[in-house]
Amino acid sequence: MSTRGWMRYGSCVAGSSKVWITDTDRLPKPVVEAMTAICHCCPVREHCAAYADRINATGGFWAGRDRGLPTQPTLPGVKLLGGDAA
Repeated sequence: MSTRGWMRYGSCVAGSSKVWITDTDRLPKPVVEAMTAICHCCPVREHCAAYADRINATGGFWAGRDRGLPTQPTLPGVKLLGGDAA
């Protein structure tokens, strides 16, 4: 798959893209919980996590975590580059 070709298979592409780039502290908790659930079931979440790490994403919601919140853990089962599944 191309560098970003996996993105078209992301579960997040079906809805509004604005919530995925909004700081989660500005969103209602139920929205963030829904985003987390969408990521948890996403068929490309490992690609998403690896891509976010590769580009050093410092914002947006990638692979089940807000990249603007460094203390938030990654979803269980997501393999990060150079590490074990969380």
